[in-house]
Amino acid sequence: MSMKKYDLGIAVVDRRFRFSGVNRYLADMNRLPPEAHPGMRVDEVLGPLVTEVALCLETVFTTGQPLPNVKLTGQLLTRPDPVEFRQFFFPLRGNSKRVIEVGAFVLESKSSSKVQDSFDYVPSPPNEEGPLNNGHPPNLDAMYRPELARTRETGVGLSGRERDVLRLLATGKSSKEISSVLAISVKTVESYRSRVVIKTGASSLPHLVHYAIRHKIVGLLQ
Repeated sequence: MSMKKYDLGIAVVDRRFRFSGVNRYLADMNRLPPEAHPGMRVDEVLGPLVTEVALCLETVFTTGQPLPNVKLTGQLLTRPDPVEFRQFFFPLRGNSKRVIEVGAFVLESKSSSKVQDSFDYVPSPPNEEGPLNNGHPPNLDAMYRPELARTRETGVGLSGRERDVLRLLATGKSSKEISSVLAISVKTVESYRSRVVIKTGASSLPHLVHYAIRHKIVGLLQ
């Protein structure tokens, strides 16, 4: 099955190294139905490649820090052709701030170089407990400060349309594609995108996807 240009695979893995959920793009990469993944051990898909991935997962569980731009090359148990992936692992924390799951963004080597380049350096996700420091002018942060605090903690500060735009961005859609899906202009899409970036404090596409997963805006099958 051929990959679309901007398809981004997403997986969430629990402490026992079992899939908690995946999106349909990762399911396509693995050549398995999305509903087959929850509860499945990662080694049942990765085979011998699990050694390297398990080390990355354990590192994120232990340190609580993300691991960007991890390359994986070899053979999956679920498909006959050799694969080459670039992966970004990141922690997902519970109410106690302890890492309870690890998320992963996955791109095949044939995917868009523009998207892959965003994996080369991804800073740690914004500290939602600390001061606002997302690269926007201080007066703009001050304008949004009460809503920003609520949005980053609960995810409810986004409007319905902003959530629609974020959901489509997180699944790899371009502004032009979102414009077509939502029947709005590209300029309007960019306006909503700017608001989402301001409200979430995201500094990159992976951060937007991380936020969308955390607040269940992206439709992973669980």
